[in-house]
Amino acid sequence: MKKLILILIMCAAPLSSQAIVEIRGGYGTNTFDDDKYGGADMKAMRGFNADLIIKPPLITNLGFGLRYESMDFDLGSSSEVDMTRLSALVNYRLIDTGLYLCLIGTVGVKSEAKLKSGGSTLTYDGKLNFSAGVEGGIKLGLI
Repeated sequence: MKKLILILIMCAAPLSSQAIVEIRGGYGTNTFDDDKYGGADMKAMRGFNADLIIKPPLITNLGFGLRYESMDFDLGSSSEVDMTRLSALVNYRLIDTGLYLCLIGTVGVKSEAKLKSGGSTLTYDGKLNFSAGVEGGIKLGLI
């Protein structure tokens, strides 16, 4: 309990992060038990993302960089969907202590999806796409 209180105090400290280059990553997986989604049996879903963010020293809350995302879906009966996306990103940190909260926007410059079913493959190459959102987290260097 004392460790948790200490971590919360450290995360709430009003000191700004001083990193010029920040690398972030994430991974998620989900399995399904005989659920039906869109007429297909979805067995598993996996996703990975990696961000490289540069924060100029004189502009403390603004960052820009690249994001790579990869997702795949196992649809059972020898069917699979793989999707990748490379995008430029801009974020603005509203809170930048041990905890962070930021507004983020991305412009997808390369998107690709492949559907493999039976012996055939269907490929889609996407055009420019956009996203905007809010994200937050805790910096692992504090734990």
